[in-house]
Amino acid sequence: MDSREIFLKKIEEFKKKYPDESNVPRPPHWAGWRLHPSEIEFWVDGENRIHERLNYIMEQGNWIKKILYP
Repeated sequence: MDSREIFLKKIEEFKKKYPDESNVPRPPHWAGWRLHPSEIEFWVDGENRIHERLNYIMEQGNWIKKILYP
């Protein structure tokens, strides 16, 4: 799009066209997945193979952050 204002205007047009967000038609070829991860790891590249690995584990409804080492 040419500008953010056009983008925001389009959003407002679709809000008026489909006031019920739970009933917006989608193309028949669209699909979706709902994920419920219990653990996620992020890997950040570091110099000399000194990488940073962050591990998030879901425990009793809360994400616990841990740092992993090789």
